[in-house]
Amino acid sequence: MLAKVKGCILLLPLTIPIGWGSFFIAKKIMTKPYLLVAMPQLTDPNFNRTVVLVASHSQEGAFGLVLNRPAEVKLGKLEISNLKIHEALQNTTVWFGGPCSPERIWLLHRKDTIQKEGEIVLGRGLVLSSSSEWLEAKDGPPKLEPDQFHLFSGHAEWTSRQLDKEIQYSSWLTAPLDPEVIFATPPEKMWEQVIRRIGINPHQLATETSQELH
Repeated sequence: MLAKVKGCILLLPLTIPIGWGSFFIAKKIMTKPYLLVAMPQLTDPNFNRTVVLVASHSQEGAFGLVLNRPAEVKLGKLEISNLKIHEALQNTTVWFGGPCSPERIWLLHRKDTIQKEGEIVLGRGLVLSSSSEWLEAKDGPPKLEPDQFHLFSGHAEWTSRQLDKEIQYSSWLTAPLDPEVIFATPPEKMWEQVIRRIGINPHQLATETSQELH
C-alpha cells in the first residue's frame, strides 16, 4: 500500500530500524536549536509555509524537522523492528519531518526526569530521542502521552553554509524555540502564529520569488 506524504512516497506498513540517532550526534552544534519559518516566496512543496525545528546547525551543515506537516499515517501502521506499540498510542499521528531519509524515524518529546541513552537535550524541556522504549507496549500506561511527543518520518538537511545562504536570501525567518508551538498549536495555524509571535504581520510579507537554493 502506498501513501503520499507531502512530497514523499511511503510504503505501508513501514519497517523502521532502531538506532537512528548517529547522524544527529555526529554533528557539532554551533547554535542553540531554533525555529525556521518559511517565507511565502519559498515555493518548494516540501517547505512551503512550513515551520522547521533546527536541531543542529554548524559549519558542516544543518539538520531539522518540519513541525507542521502531519502525515496520513498512524503510529500503529508502522512496523518497528522488535517493538510492539502501546495500544494507547496506536492512533497517534506520524509527522512528515522532511524529504531526506523517510525511512528514518525521529522521536521528539518533552523531557523526562531521567535521560536515556541516545537522547539529545535540545533545551526548553525538549528531547530528541532514538530510544524506542517510550513507545513500547508494557504493563501500565504508556510512558508518553500523545500530547507529549511527535514521531517524525524523515528530516530536512542542509549542506555546509547552505542554510546560512537561504536565510541571507530571505527564504526563511528565524524564531525562538517554543515547546508550546510544537505541541499545543494546530498545524494549520502554526506558520501564521509563529510569525505573529516575532512581531510580524504574515499578510505584509513579500511574496516575490526569492533566490533560495531549494
